[in-house]
Amino acid sequence: MNKKYLVLGLGLLMILLMIGSAFFSFEGEEEGFNYNGYYFYKTGNIWNTNYNGQVMQLEYNPRDVENIQNFQVLNGKAVYFFYESENDAINFLKTVFQFGGFTFVPEKIEDCKTETSVNLIYVEYNEEIKEPIISKRDNCILLSGDSYSLKKIAYYYLYKFMGIF
Repeated sequence: MNKKYLVLGLGLLMILLMIGSAFFSFEGEEEGFNYNGYYFYKTGNIWNTNYNGQVMQLEYNPRDVENIQNFQVLNGKAVYFFYESENDAINFLKTVFQFGGFTFVPEKIEDCKTETSVNLIYVEYNEEIKEPIISKRDNCILLSGDSYSLKKIAYYYLYKFMGIF
């Protein structure tokens, strides 16, 4: 008799597990959320949203970058970008600012103390800085971080320029 109840109990447990997995399985479902009127959904490792009728594919969603501290000093003047060395993250930052309607002037800026009539953005690439930092140094906006951090800063500004923030 005990063996019969054990087999019956195990069979019932297996049925309950199958039913539970059918109702509570999220594998294969789309991960997504609304943010300020835009729907962001993830496919693989890429976030997607519809912007002006086009699907944009993005590395970071707004929730990933919304807490980056921002200095509200960009005012539509020419933006002077300067940096020690060029890499993909810095190139992406420049592209984002061009998307935002800023003009680049290809003059060499030596430091952050001399110019006050334009926006100076100094990009400091440093693999030891693991979190994005936006700060002010003299007359410059200083964007600091490793490649991932600089990309997060770029996405922060991209979402600002798109009107999502």
